[in-house]
Amino acid sequence: MKYAPLVLSFSIASFLSCPAVRAAEDNTPAAAGSSQPAKPETDDSAAGLWKQINRVHFLHPVDGEEAARQAGLTTEEKYHKAQSLCHTLIERYPESEERWNAELELIQLKELASHGKLDTYPEEQLAHDYETLYQRKEAPASVKARTIFLKLLTLDLRSTLSDEKPKKILAELNDAANLCDARQMSVLLSAAEAADVKSGTHMIAAISATDDNSKLKEAFHSWQEKAEIQQLQQLAKTDPAKAKERLQELAKNPRLSAAAAKALETVEKRLEAISKPLELAFTAVDGRKVDLAELRGKVVLVDFWATWCGPCMAEVPHVVEAYNKYHDQGFEVVGISLDQEDAVDKLQSVVKAKGMVWPQCLDKKAGKQGFAEQFGISSIPTMWLINKQGLLVDLNARGALAEKVEKLLIEHQD
Repeated sequence: MKYAPLVLSFSIASFLSCPAVRAAEDNTPAAAGSSQPAKPETDDSAAGLWKQINRVHFLHPVDGEEAARQAGLTTEEKYHKAQSLCHTLIERYPESEERWNAELELIQLKELASHGKLDTYPEEQLAHDYETLYQRKEAPASVKARTIFLKLLTLDLRSTLSDEKPKKILAELNDAANLCDARQMSVLLSAAEAADVKSGTHMIAAISATDDNSKLKEAFHSWQEKAEIQQLQQLAKTDPAKAKERLQELAKNPRLSAAAAKALETVEKRLEAISKPLELAFTAVDGRKVDLAELRGKVVLVDFWATWCGPCMAEVPHVVEAYNKYHDQGFEVVGISLDQEDAVDKLQSVVKAKGMVWPQCLDKKAGKQGFAEQFGISSIPTMWLINKQGLLVDLNARGALAEKVEKLLIEHQD
C-alpha cells in the first residue's frame, strides 16, 4: 500500500495566525472582557524570562490577558520583543537549562522573521546555526532533539535534494532516532516521503533498507504501520467493508491493537449507518425541528463542518450552489456544526453571510453525545448523501456534489 505524503509548509502565516492576533480579530471573551491591559510579567528569573518568551513569541500559546495586552503591537514589535527576551535570558543565566531553549528559540524567530521579510536569514546561516547548537556538548538532550528535528523538518527535507544530500540526511535521521520521541520521528518520516515525491529521491527506501540503527528501524516500522491505518481510515469513506477486513488483521498485532481497534470502531459505526435508513433528529439553532424520517422521498446532504475549519468553508459555495439549483426538485441540506457550544452567535452570523439557509445543529453540547461521535466522524469536512429511501449511499460527497445530487434525484422517479 502506498501512503499519501505529508505536505509541509512553513510561512509567515504561522506568524500572523498567532493566538494573540486571532483573539484580537475574533473579539473573544477572554480578550474583550479585560477592562484594562494586564500588568506585565515581573519574574526575571530564568524560568520567569522563559515564561515571558512563551507568552510573547508567536510560536506559543497566549492567554486572553496577554492577547489583550499585545493587541496593539505590530508583528515586527512582537518579533523584536521576543528576540530581546531571548538575549536577556542567555546573557543573565548562561548555566540554566532555559538558556538553551532560548538559543533554539532565537533561531526559529529569525527564520520566521525572514519569511515575513522582517529580517534576512540565508539558508546557509540557518543550517550553520542549527548545526552549531546541535554540536554543543553542554546542550541538554531535549534541546538537541528539538534542534535536529527542526533542522531536518524545516530545512533539509524541504529543499531539493542533490545526489549526495540524502546520505547526509540519513545520517541525521539516525541521530534523530536516538534523541527524538515517536511523534517527532513520525513527522520526520512523513517529511522524508514528501521529499521523495518532490525530488525523485529514495529516502524511504534507504531508511527501510538500513540496519545500522535499531531505533530508526523501529521508528520506521511504527510509522509505516500507523500510515496504513490512516490510509484505511480514508478508504473507509468509500469502501468501509474492505477497510474493516484489513483493520481486523492489523488489530491482531500487539503494537497496533489499540490504534487498529479505535479505527475499527469508527468503520463499524459507518457500516451500521449504511445498513439501514439513517436516524437523525434535532432542534436546529434557529428553532426548526429536523427529522430525517420526515424527509423520505428527498435527497439529503448531511454536512459535518465547522466555521473554524478552512476546508469546510471552502466547500460552502459548492453546497450553496447545489442547494439553490436543486432544492425545488427535492434536495435538502442538514448541517451538523462542530463549533463550540458557546459559538452559536458566530455560527448564525456565518450561515447568514454565506447564504446557508438550511437548518444547523450545534453538535457539541455538555453531557450529551453528539452525532459526530455517534457516527464515528473523525475529521471534517465530512459530507454524506442520503437517497430518497433514507439510505446513506455516499460517505464522501465532496467533489462533483451537484452531479451526485442530480443522479440521486432522478432515481426511482415514477
